[in-house]
Amino acid sequence: MSIAVTAILLGIAWPSLSAPAESKSACVPIATFSLGSVRIGMRADSLLAQLGRPLETRRDTTAGEDWLFPLVRHRYRDLEVTISQASGRVSEIKALTSALTTGTGLRLGMSRHDVERSMPGVRLVASTNDAGQTAYTAEACAGGRATDIWLVFDARSVLTQLQLVGFLPSTDDQGRLLPNKPLLLTNAFLW
Repeated sequence: MSIAVTAILLGIAWPSLSAPAESKSACVPIATFSLGSVRIGMRADSLLAQLGRPLETRRDTTAGEDWLFPLVRHRYRDLEVTISQASGRVSEIKALTSALTTGTGLRLGMSRHDVERSMPGVRLVASTNDAGQTAYTAEACAGGRATDIWLVFDARSVLTQLQLVGFLPSTDDQGRLLPNKPLLLTNAFLW
């Protein structure tokens, strides 16, 4: 069974990509999977307590082969956060401005050189998304192939899109890994 089919069966919308390059590279540290104070896998109630009422909330659905997975997207000034209704956890974080950084210092507006320097040993794998853009991905050190960072650079090699996606091992509200817990599955995103 392909990774994309497996992802769909788990309720993860796999982005449509043309011939991604395979890579055996260092993984992206778990600390990267936060933007400001928001983390992949964070509980929805913790998110709302921390950030307050969003500027906009919309309900959405990710489609699997014969399943629909409900999502809630909260838009704030500097980021958009997707909550999986199945798990009640953050499954996607999208940067909207350069005001917030990831736990490892990535932010919109950085040069590609600076992005690569902040992730030593991590090879960014190029793919083409549905919009015809070249998107670069790298996998997390935990969570498997469905936990990724997605980056898009403009013609000047400036980071213009930054998305954190997927599922991570179970964590507490401060992002610390909980021992002997199964992976926390959350829905991902449609690119």
